[in-house]
Amino acid sequence: MRGAVTHAQANEDRLYRDIENARRLYGYTQERAGQSIGIGQAGYSRLISGRKLDVSELCELASEYGLEVRLCDRLQA
Repeated sequence: MRGAVTHAQANEDRLYRDIENARRLYGYTQERAGQSIGIGQAGYSRLISGRKLDVSELCELASEYGLEVRLCDRLQA
């Protein structure tokens, strides 16, 4: 059973899921997606499955698929 999920973890999960859904929607292979950020298919697969892409790679992929990544500060009461 997974423990409590923070808001940040939920957002990260959603971001990776959205990136992969967009890749499939636009018909990109993992190889093509990897090429767009300068790595091969094996590297892309390893990074996406391990959630190890850095912010610039995530933003580059999002842009490639017509998505936008926004970072917002959440005000806490």
